[in-house]
Amino acid sequence: MIEKVPTADITAYFLYLKANDFKNKYIETRDLSSYYTAINLYKSALDMDSAYARAYTGLAGAYYNRYQWETYFRDNYLDSMLVLADMALSLDDQLEEAYYIKGIYCEGNGQIEEALENYDRALQINPNYYTAYERRGWILTSIKNDYVTGIDNYHKALTRISGKGRSSLLRALGFAYKDIGFFEKARYYYNEAFTLDSNMAAHFTQLGILAGVEGKMSEAMEIEKKYQEIDSTYIPDGFIDFLDKDEAYAIATRLIDYYQESGKLNLQKSHRIGFALWRAGKVEEAQKYLDQQIIYCEESIKRGRDIAHWKAAYYDLALTYAFTCNKEKAYQYLDELTKGNTCQARWIYYLKHDPPLNSIRNEERFKKILEDYQAKYQAEHERVKKWLAGQGML
Repeated sequence: MIEKVPTADITAYFLYLKANDFKNKYIETRDLSSYYTAINLYKSALDMDSAYARAYTGLAGAYYNRYQWETYFRDNYLDSMLVLADMALSLDDQLEEAYYIKGIYCEGNGQIEEALENYDRALQINPNYYTAYERRGWILTSIKNDYVTGIDNYHKALTRISGKGRSSLLRALGFAYKDIGFFEKARYYYNEAFTLDSNMAAHFTQLGILAGVEGKMSEAMEIEKKYQEIDSTYIPDGFIDFLDKDEAYAIATRLIDYYQESGKLNLQKSHRIGFALWRAGKVEEAQKYLDQQIIYCEESIKRGRDIAHWKAAYYDLALTYAFTCNKEKAYQYLDELTKGNTCQARWIYYLKHDPPLNSIRNEERFKKILEDYQAKYQAEHERVKKWLAGQGML
């Protein structure tokens, strides 16, 4: 692998490197000119060397970054990625990046076991391919609810990465520790990430969520408020439903503007906007956003998209129906949320405190759901604790 030459054409190689730079610039800025420059450079590299496999996977990555949200509900979601990855593998069947791209495609289309197989194939070829460990970490913790193996994968990724990308990996590891109840470990990794990149927005957001999951609601809201004083462009929407109706309405209007300007799909906050508008007396407009949330969630479940994998779609449907007093629908999706071995601290926090659930929170059926869920969570927490102790990590 060390001796393998990806292309013998030096011009194609430099065009590829420049394309990578513009692709990364587009990820950071969402500037379309950077995206189109990257695409043209990748294609120019392929004009120079049509057998340059990495240029195909570079194109696949660029298309993913550009069209991930725009094609989210289409039947051909991410198909161009799959075609390009297969073209790359037809030229080089030992290209780890191509298997990684196929893993992303499978994950996005709900084929979770196939995604893991492709990440494993990438790691068989290149045991130091940290991004495959990182994706495995996410799937195993947030989807498969195997926190021992998932956290182990995150740590394997961490030992194989340096420089750019390390901070986001540290935050992902902190997120996993937070979700299974090791809050001080989560805080440690969040602080390590902040030391590396000084990303205040990510840092304050994660610390606010962590405080909320710990049950420290006043501290969580104070963290949001503190960061808003530093950055006036920040939208403090993490606890919008806990605010008074005027504050919630002001934040909701900012969220509406944000999603309109960014072009992103409002997959998980449409209902939060709806709740705020409803409380402000704008019932007709609120219903539009509540209906939008239902459509987004139902389509995501139907098509196996990511917010269905890690149960967010089920929770958001339960929340929306509870708010509109459709109790049977709310319980239907709460049952789906807590089915299987799902066990995450974030859902316990939301189930205990989220105001839209007030209509059913005191009912025996709801209490039983919460009790059963907490038992599964505690069992997994203890399993992780035992593993950490065995690793000398406690």
